[in-house]
Amino acid sequence: MQRRNNISILFIIIVSNFIYAQSPNIYSELLLNNKNNSFPKVLIYDGPRLPITYLDYLDLGFDFISVYSLEDPTNVPNRYKYILWTGISSNDAKAKWSIERSPFVSDKDHYPNRWNSRLNYYKKTYFNPLDNDNIGVIILDIEAKKTNEELEQNPPFRTGGPLNKHAAIEEYKNEMEVLYRYPLELARKNHNYYDKWSSYSDVPVERNWWGIPNKTWIQWTTDASHLNYITNKTKNGKAFDTKFSELIDFHSVSTYFFYSPETTNVNIANQYLGVTNFAGTKS
Repeated sequence: MQRRNNISILFIIIVSNFIYAQSPNIYSELLLNNKNNSFPKVLIYDGPRLPITYLDYLDLGFDFISVYSLEDPTNVPNRYKYILWTGISSNDAKAKWSIERSPFVSDKDHYPNRWNSRLNYYKKTYFNPLDNDNIGVIILDIEAKKTNEELEQNPPFRTGGPLNKHAAIEEYKNEMEVLYRYPLELARKNHNYYDKWSSYSDVPVERNWWGIPNKTWIQWTTDASHLNYITNKTKNGKAFDTKFSELIDFHSVSTYFFYSPETTNVNIANQYLGVTNFAGTKS
């Protein structure tokens, strides 16, 4: 795979059943004792809206703040903002792609109008009109394809398609990569006012939950069956980037760390945490 700029993104997402209002004094103390603006990783804040300014987030070590976490995004410099583009494969609940997870759906011609509409809404709602800079980051949230395991268990045979299992799977993978590219190419052509582009969870080795210790490092780094067919293909045993992968600036990982001392094996948990700490680079 080609060497690219290394960008590591850590999302700070806080989920709770109860969110209690807290005094701004608590955050004043937090900010006074935590100056992390020289932190060596690139960090995105995506969490509850806090009673602090975008400058405070920068002091805490964050490089970008989700527009959904800001009180008034239009007054924040564009280069510090991040947008998650949702509803792509569902086309706002009006598309077959997310339901069938197939690249052969019959309604693809209807997608661009709604994609353009959503992106126009983002610009109108979150862009600072007094700032000539681009918005810092946009990440597409697609998540509408079948895994390698699913394709092996239920080959994607279709009317008029290949009758051979291997050929049917390869056709599906190739066409799905083209479909994943569709919104990215459209957006970069018609809405190119973002500095960095990525796609959530579309990384060379996909999320594996607790399966990490079940294979050796050699297996993880040499077995092409572990690769995400959206971002990478193999030829003569060597991996290379797909056209989709060439359109993104960094890999946006979907790492989650769950730990319960009652149900989690501490050794596996430690290994999983170690992997997440090094996730997110594109190289």
